[in-house]
Amino acid sequence: MPGTAHAYGLRDPFDPDAAIDAQAHHMRDLLRAFGSVPLALAAYNAGAGRVRACMCVPPIPETQAYVADILGLLSGGGPGLETGTGLTVRLVT
Repeated sequence: MPGTAHAYGLRDPFDPDAAIDAQAHHMRDLLRAFGSVPLALAAYNAGAGRVRACMCVPPIPETQAYVADILGLLSGGGPGLETGTGLTVRLVT
């Protein structure tokens, strides 16, 4: 979202290094704000206001599916989830 990008100093969303850095900082802030991976993921997808209003994963099918998909990847990935693209995804806390 443009407002979120601006808040994290992202001037060019097509600059991969800057976009990844902004997203990582945004997710860090959501994790700190909500203290829960599922809630942080829901806030990333649906917006922090919607999650803050119920302190739950809102009943939005897209958001519920997104959170379930990411948590499924994290729980099934072990120490590193091979993506099939030559990249490994790891949860770093």
